[in-house]
Amino acid sequence: MVWPEDRDFLGDLLANDNLLLMPTDTVWGVIADATSETAIQRAIQLKGGGSHRGMIILVADLDMLIDAGLAAISHREATLVRRKWVGASLT
Repeated sequence: MVWPEDRDFLGDLLANDNLLLMPTDTVWGVIADATSETAIQRAIQLKGGGSHRGMIILVADLDMLIDAGLAAISHREATLVRRKWVGASLT
């Protein structure tokens, strides 16, 4: 659990290209800023096996994915994703 008073501290760590480890129900997750090339390279090195082994990127919505420069999709694709995205409401 992350306490509210820790959020700024953890955010600062991520903003400075650090990696965080977080337990889930089954495995430990490596958390990094997906827009930071340095952080991604650190995660790849920690994970081992090279960059050909995929990673999961969690985003709140399509806009976050596009705004972060993590995906380039057509207007048609964006429309389809917005209709089918499960979870948070999309505007």
